[in-house]
Amino acid sequence: MKTIKFLLLFLTIIFSLNNNVFSTITSHPPEVFLDVCGWHLSQYNDFYPSAIVYGGYARYYSIGAYFGFVIEKNINNTWTEVANVDYITRSPDMSGNWFGVDQLMYPSQYIAPYGNGDFRVACFVRAESAGWDTAIETSPWSYVTITDVVSPSEPGSFTGSWVSEHPYISWSTVIQDDLEEYVIYKKVGSGSWLEYATTTASNYTDGYESQYTIGDGDKRFVYYCVTARDYTENESDVTAQVNFTCAPWLSKTNEELVALEDPINYYISANYPNPFNPTTQISYQLPKNSFVNLVVYNSLGQKVEELVNQNQSVGKYTVKFDANNLPSGVYIYKLQAGEFSDVKKMLLTK
Repeated sequence: MKTIKFLLLFLTIIFSLNNNVFSTITSHPPEVFLDVCGWHLSQYNDFYPSAIVYGGYARYYSIGAYFGFVIEKNINNTWTEVANVDYITRSPDMSGNWFGVDQLMYPSQYIAPYGNGDFRVACFVRAESAGWDTAIETSPWSYVTITDVVSPSEPGSFTGSWVSEHPYISWSTVIQDDLEEYVIYKKVGSGSWLEYATTTASNYTDGYESQYTIGDGDKRFVYYCVTARDYTENESDVTAQVNFTCAPWLSKTNEELVALEDPINYYISANYPNPFNPTTQISYQLPKNSFVNLVVYNSLGQKVEELVNQNQSVGKYTVKFDANNLPSGVYIYKLQAGEFSDVKKMLLTK
């Protein structure tokens, strides 16, 4: 009997402690409110400094508090969501003290890939607590027009060297949220400069050239320089050039020529032309036999066409994309080949 009473007393104490803890966590519903929120300016000439004025406050949240924004872009007269971001999150706090976020938020990394145009933002603050409905407040829409005319910074520390007997160039990374890619320009001898390749890395190996060795014949002098390009096709100043002394292609044996022409990197180029109407071409290269999947998506992430879905051998390929039946707007194409994956943007204008 004493044992039963002791167990009942023990269970009563445990229940009381748990109930007190539970009441501590959920004794008050979450509360939030917003201060002034919206775009810092009504028009920007660059994505990089675009900013949102934000003022939001929360208290009593046993799960967490979230401060952020939703951004939409006007695409073909339809407002389309392009970003929904918890910009700042806050760990549980049931002290009853207001926690406030009163600062500028910078959304350029989320919106720059969608290009110039009209955007609108609605800010929100959300607090969640166990046992209570989520408290949320959202601001009215604030509108901005972005027409990016500012070029990225020039890539620095541009150097060249040989890697596995191929020209290798490298440069310092440009820190800019709306940076899309680096453009490699190439010139052979006294010829013209040509846009040769693009990359999102801060280095590039030209597998189509080989280091000159005595007995190869006439030397080929090959030059490279690089620019940075943003999502709206603004391009930086050109770096200084680096030069390499390369072997002449015609002096190579047939076997060496085949090896020279085989790609050593996976690569997908920017489509050409871009913008386009209604057709454009997408080129890519495979350094080894791969299963290739090349798909085009609209700005909502919906698949609109699968261009390639098959095994392909080492080599260079060009695929035509016909958007005759699609509306104007931003489209994304993604190449998946083996473990390699890359995504690029193109603009259809009708």
